[in-house]
Amino acid sequence: MKFEATEILSQIDELVDCESLVIAYSGGLDSTVLLHAVAALRDRGYLLKPLRALHVNHGLNPAAANWEEFCVQTCKDLGISLQSV
Repeated sequence: MKFEATEILSQIDELVDCESLVIAYSGGLDSTVLLHAVAALRDRGYLLKPLRALHVNHGLNPAAANWEEFCVQTCKDLGISLQSV
């Protein structure tokens, strides 16, 4: 499935009352693509709200710590504040 920037922006525009945009970030393919897409919109000046990410380390999978580290590094590379709980 292919999304255009205008489709993502129309969804973000519906969130006019929020102070920032928070992406639920698991570290999986879907949320990683979404995070990169929204960061690209931010970098091009289309997103005026602060962008943040939230990762939940459930610890249920032996690789959970690795997923969290991947999320930390990705957000650092993109200049996005990450909260991990």
